[in-house]
Amino acid sequence: MQPEYEINELAKEESWRMFRIIGELVEGFDRLSGIEPAVTIYGSARIKPGEELY
Repeated sequence: MQPEYEINELAKEESWRMFRIIGELVEGFDRLSGIEPAVTIYGSARIKPGEELY
């Protein structure tokens, strides 16, 4: 008798989420590749467009 495999939907969704995140990271590097020197700032969600530090 052959074993039956159950696909864990949560694990499947998390795998695709990881690939989406990696894809967004690669896209960001591609867009910034022609800009030198460059600085990347993480956590800008607290600063809104139009504010002095934005």
